[in-house]
Amino acid sequence: MFGKTIFPRKHLFIDDFIIEEMQGLRRTLNQPEKHAGNPIMVAEKPWELAGIDMPFVVFDKEEQLFKMAYRATGPGPTGGIGDQTRNANTCYAQSADGIHWERPDLGVREGIDGSTKNNLIILSALGIEGNAIPLQFGIDPGDPDPDRRFKMFIKDQLGGKALPNYVVGVAFSPDGVHWREHITEPYMTHNSRFGGMMNPEAKYTYIGQGGDFDGTRKIKRMESNDFIQWSGAWTVIDRDLNDPPGTQFYGMFTDPVCSHTYAGLQFGLLQIYHTPPYGENRPHPFRYSSFPDIIDAELAVSRDSIRWLRAGERQTFLPCGPEGSWDAGMVFSSYPLFREDKIFIFYSGSDYPHYGPPKGTDADRGIGLATLRKDGFVSVECDGSKPGWLMTRSFYPIHARQSNDLRAEAYCVKTSAIAVNADAKDGELRAELLDHQGSVVPGHSVEDSDPIREDVFDGKLSWNGETDISGLRDQLEDKADSDQKFRLRFHLSGKTKFYSFELLE
Repeated sequence: MFGKTIFPRKHLFIDDFIIEEMQGLRRTLNQPEKHAGNPIMVAEKPWELAGIDMPFVVFDKEEQLFKMAYRATGPGPTGGIGDQTRNANTCYAQSADGIHWERPDLGVREGIDGSTKNNLIILSALGIEGNAIPLQFGIDPGDPDPDRRFKMFIKDQLGGKALPNYVVGVAFSPDGVHWREHITEPYMTHNSRFGGMMNPEAKYTYIGQGGDFDGTRKIKRMESNDFIQWSGAWTVIDRDLNDPPGTQFYGMFTDPVCSHTYAGLQFGLLQIYHTPPYGENRPHPFRYSSFPDIIDAELAVSRDSIRWLRAGERQTFLPCGPEGSWDAGMVFSSYPLFREDKIFIFYSGSDYPHYGPPKGTDADRGIGLATLRKDGFVSVECDGSKPGWLMTRSFYPIHARQSNDLRAEAYCVKTSAIAVNADAKDGELRAELLDHQGSVVPGHSVEDSDPIREDVFDGKLSWNGETDISGLRDQLEDKADSDQKFRLRFHLSGKTKFYSFELLE
């Protein structure tokens, strides 16, 4: 549950949660590498003629498949693809490797030709004439109802073209393909204003774009315990004096299931809308003009879904591509997908900015992939040519213990060994074990530490050839409570990039 900090076994260095002190080191935000074959999906079906975008991807462990819900924009019943006749619907694709995708003929929805030979999975309440746009897509294995295993937020258009009323509703599916008719009760409208009390024990959250009385886009949060009844919440991300003029937040997509965290963190890709100042003449400004009107992404993390940190001092995490590229104008990213030794980040891109391409030009939209190494969001590195060190906060690494103190209980982790994720092939990583007072535990000094001088994802720390630290239990059994706490101090040299460490049971 969010609102109650749980001490994880794995620790990344995105925030200061585990860091007591650093000297001679700096944190570096690492941008993901865009796939050389991007875009990995482009429009190719009649119902996609105006482009595809808004990909949301999960990995189904039961079927060992990547499954994607995405928006397909195409001609309406009148046959055109202009603003007045194009319609958007939610489609499905699947992949074995996350790179090569297929659009199966599902036979579940009728398209504009009356045929079900397509990959359409959700249509608007208006039918094929409306706009049903995916906003979040997730797997919830903890739901006792197998028909609710897959969950999705849908932005729908009610009221028709003449009087559009966009609302956010929900939908359920057992397999990601067959969806119940989604609920269109207006939980939150596009650019909506809402408020209310926050419940940090909520099971589900919806975090997305909402407007306010100043006319700007912000990030707001709603919550639910059943995914149907939702309560209003507060603005959780808003611009401040550290943001350039014209900054707005076009959205932030996170996993809606609160228990889905990685290393105690919930991740979001914050869509930064770089707008021209209000009142400026901006018919179709481009990214290389003085007012670019582009959208790119920052990395944001939270430990309670309420307080969010814009990581890397608000540096761009997923940038637009260079001038002339398929993603030069806008990128819209889904939440990170964690797989073995790699992080997948699926995103959509366009070669034009927010207000569209100039008249008479062709638009280019598609879906791309960017990847990071395991835990590779932020690395700790030497701040210059001299070695540096990082000391963790105190915790109980030796054995689990019971306490009526919830804070103390959260820091009780039974540990027999410690693994690190670091690229030290051009440097060195060592570690020492300290007691609560900062004194070195005998036999576990930096001199006793066996150096790591290679690129490792799960390299075990060792002292004098020994990785097992569970034998320290007897040594601590008669110690006072405060003396049972320990710290780690990591020593880095050269060009070592240190990503994370994990307490192994």
